[in-house]
Amino acid sequence: MLLVGAVGAILLLCGCTHNKTPAARVVAPLLLAQLALGPADLDGDYLIASDQYVDDDGAPVPAPTREFERRFTATPASGEGRQPQPAAAILIALGDKGGDQAAEFVMAADDEDVGPANLEDDLHQQVPTAHDVHVELLQDFETVGDATAAFRLSWLQGASGDEQAWRGYRVYVRSGGMLVLIALRAQAAPSGAEPDGLRHQVEAIAHRQADRLKGLQAQSAGAGH
Repeated sequence: MLLVGAVGAILLLCGCTHNKTPAARVVAPLLLAQLALGPADLDGDYLIASDQYVDDDGAPVPAPTREFERRFTATPASGEGRQPQPAAAILIALGDKGGDQAAEFVMAADDEDVGPANLEDDLHQQVPTAHDVHVELLQDFETVGDATAAFRLSWLQGASGDEQAWRGYRVYVRSGGMLVLIALRAQAAPSGAEPDGLRHQVEAIAHRQADRLKGLQAQSAGAGH
């Protein structure tokens, strides 16, 4: 599972003591929930279905940890000429892994002979009836953040005799010591093809999440000086 918790406390110089020596003050760390994209970042097309921090085993916990997951469900299209986005559901997971571990994960994931071992397991946690899962490493996916590994998935889900074809993407992005997973899924077109715009959608979300992390990390670095 993926990731997320607190980014780390920032030391700011503030105030003065009797001898004019600046005193260090600890500012509360940004929580991973604050770093994840929200409905406004997705143009209001999605609502938050669940927010949860998880432990190292992926089990939900009540207090902030180093891993956070936010799930979205699509809202009905509204407004004249407004078309719904292709993804029916979105998962954004953040993990404060540290630079070395995050880099090693993405490097292994982007290796065709290695890849993340838990792709099918993660999909089954979201869609227990998924089967006939096929995974493709996308070598032509644009690099987002510091490093990226992207996968296209296809599968069948549902009971025998009432199966539906689905398509999805799972994109891992490293930004400094943060590891992000963006996972989208959508029902296939009647022809069985991937819905139009699904890849463009995951690319756009990956960029927005990476830009958000980069901006907040720059603010934190600036505040520390």
